[in-house]
Amino acid sequence: MTLSRKNTLIAMLASLAFGILCTHSIKADESYPNKSVKLTVGFGPGGPSGISARFLQKYFEKVTGKDLIIINKPGGGGAGAWSEMNQLPADGYNLTLMSLPQIILQPGVTPTVGYEFSELNTVLVYTSVPQVFAVPANSEFETLTDFIDTAKAQPGRLTVAGTASGGSNHSAHTLFNQAADIKTVYIPFKDTASTVAAVKGGQTKAAWTWATQGIRDQGSIKILGLAAEERMELFPDLPTIKEQGVDMEDQAWWGIGVPAATPESVRRKVSETFLSVMQSEGITDEMIAAGYVPFIVEYDDVSKFKDGLYRTYSAVIPALKAN
Repeated sequence: MTLSRKNTLIAMLASLAFGILCTHSIKADESYPNKSVKLTVGFGPGGPSGISARFLQKYFEKVTGKDLIIINKPGGGGAGAWSEMNQLPADGYNLTLMSLPQIILQPGVTPTVGYEFSELNTVLVYTSVPQVFAVPANSEFETLTDFIDTAKAQPGRLTVAGTASGGSNHSAHTLFNQAADIKTVYIPFKDTASTVAAVKGGQTKAAWTWATQGIRDQGSIKILGLAAEERMELFPDLPTIKEQGVDMEDQAWWGIGVPAATPESVRRKVSETFLSVMQSEGITDEMIAAGYVPFIVEYDDVSKFKDGLYRTYSAVIPALKAN
């Protein structure tokens, strides 16, 4: 065989191999997911992050026929998971649950958490939950006004629990103190379950937590205000904090995150798949009944949504650092 014919044959074989590889890649992408998908949650299973992931898990299998494996990795108010997510394989099968505005606030307040907000990629936002102000069921405070009046009479004496320093609950605490013109002491706990246990047991006078806990812990806590623009159908008799004369609201949003190296086509496929999960019959009703609010931000709108949140919550960071 001449050198020319040999080179031609090598080129033909290389071209054939490349074509087979490309065909295989396209088929693999089109059939996503073709195996189990892992979703790391940086909190314990009992809080709003973990519960929202379980809803996804249930309906993911119904929609795709594959398992969504939830890996709970609590630590650092979610920082343990977020600081490592970009080291995961960027194949669409190793995802991380995102919590906004936590991933904005946390690195701004504590630069040593191991990640930057700009490094974390979210491909879909799928729900939100308003924050609530809660006290023990047997608390002396019957209304939000009672708490505010006592806080003004005893500045710096009342304690308020929340999950982690520099996170969403801490933000709500700071915004509320500013709007109500009071001074209370924020006591951070490792997760939502610990936060609620602290207020149930009277370790703190109150807590910032989530509307979801109004369902899970009804009877053992008393919610005095909802930090939302309007009342929720689940709690028609619970007034918003604004209705009670304090101009503040705060909530959290959950989304699906992928490692930074994930190709654009894979990012879109992941987003489309979880959008289909959220559009499946039954999931919205179940999540509403558990205290979640339907809220979808699709792939092409996520960056704009995150930029808006960043402008809002980065303004809170100096006050969080001071507390």
